[in-house]
Amino acid sequence: MQAVILAGGLGTRVRNITEDKIPKVMLPINGKPFLLYILDYLKTQNIKNVVLCVGFKKEIIKDYFRDGRKYGLNLFYSEEKTPLGTAGALKNAERFISSDRFLLLNGDTLFKINLDELLRFHNSKKAKISVALKYLQNTQRYGRVEINSDNAIIQFIEKGIRKQGIINGGLYLMERDVLSLIEKFPSSLEKDVLPMLINKGLYGKVFDEYFIDIGVPEDYERAKRELG
Repeated sequence: MQAVILAGGLGTRVRNITEDKIPKVMLPINGKPFLLYILDYLKTQNIKNVVLCVGFKKEIIKDYFRDGRKYGLNLFYSEEKTPLGTAGALKNAERFISSDRFLLLNGDTLFKINLDELLRFHNSKKAKISVALKYLQNTQRYGRVEINSDNAIIQFIEKGIRKQGIINGGLYLMERDVLSLIEKFPSSLEKDVLPMLINKGLYGKVFDEYFIDIGVPEDYERAKRELG
């Protein structure tokens, strides 16, 4: 299976750390860029063919990882000249996606789930997209996801409400034909694509495994304590 990583973000919430000099995915965690932790995780799941969707300061990512062979990977770069949004960046990478099914990951999130378990779930539901979900005591920063008794996603609730619940963990198992739904640029996966699939093959499974999102300074500091 291939993986696609969204690695083109500006990192506006950690700008005081990046100083607009490096992409967010290249923030150093104990001597290694955060992106390398994601790639190392993928290798533990036997995924070695990876497409990196790059944009802001993309040369830094390309110069560091090159073709990936040094890290036991085959890396391909889908480059965006202007910000395309999460769905737009994915659509832009379509020519690199050779499999009928692929994994999509946010480049600022590490969620160490068992991918075989997600695959079994995906097949059992005959899903178009299966989203890895995480239970949190405080979902204020992320918004919440509501699922029914069959694990179908039925609602996305906006950010800003301080409440416990499940969140979108930024990791998706996706059928390739979903790409045909992306018709505008820029476009958001979360706002434009996922809602279109409610009641049409969108499912979520809750995992207990390690999760961290370095999108804000406090969690970047936590990553430095916990990873390494």
